[in-house]
Amino acid sequence: MADGGAMHGADEARTPSVRADGVQVVGRIVATSLVVRAGECVALLGANGCGKSTLLRVLGGLVTPTSGSVECVRPIGYVAQDVRSSLLPWFDVTRNVSLALHGQRCGAGAIDQAVEVSGLERGLLGRRVSTLSGGELQRVALARALVPVPRVLLLDEPFSALDLPSRASVRAALRTFCAERHVAVVLVTHDLDDVRALASRAVVLEGTPGRSVGDGVALAHVDAWLGARAIGGLAR
Repeated sequence: MADGGAMHGADEARTPSVRADGVQVVGRIVATSLVVRAGECVALLGANGCGKSTLLRVLGGLVTPTSGSVECVRPIGYVAQDVRSSLLPWFDVTRNVSLALHGQRCGAGAIDQAVEVSGLERGLLGRRVSTLSGGELQRVALARALVPVPRVLLLDEPFSALDLPSRASVRAALRTFCAERHVAVVLVTHDLDDVRALASRAVVLEGTPGRSVGDGVALAHVDAWLGARAIGGLAR
């Protein structure tokens, strides 16, 4: 007989953590079918202005769609593209990170783990975020998204301010964190190295308003698929 824990894990993997159908925001985006299961990372690709960030905010409950349906299990971790405006400058780093717990009691281990995955220097924990660089702010935002151990993680250009060696190490740590905890990830990026390192498949939005034209493109075929459709704004 199969182990009960294994059966529960298999059921969880089959159950969508994220589902969006026919989502529109003032005629801006259309997601004909977006399904992300536990432990899966799906990249949202497309040119600027096609609605990738808007769709991410819809999934996170920050924007209400004018039509369509959205289901997203909680807790949700979210890293905004503009991390500076998403953090509270009058608080220090530790206070900003712990805000994601919403008052829940949590051991120091959860914050330590989130800080480790984000690569944030511990010497910065007592600093106000208003004194940090762009790359440091991005690490703070990622740590805050990870500290509640989300079931769904929404990432909008989460490594764009990091130097290349740091980007590679944070991607690797994040991949391990999400795989071990079966976190469903939706990643918006213009860097195909991010896609190759984290995602198992891609959904491509095309046009304005954006429409998903490449649901479930396998990673092995992403380069050829994008080249054939001349999708702009992606760094290979």
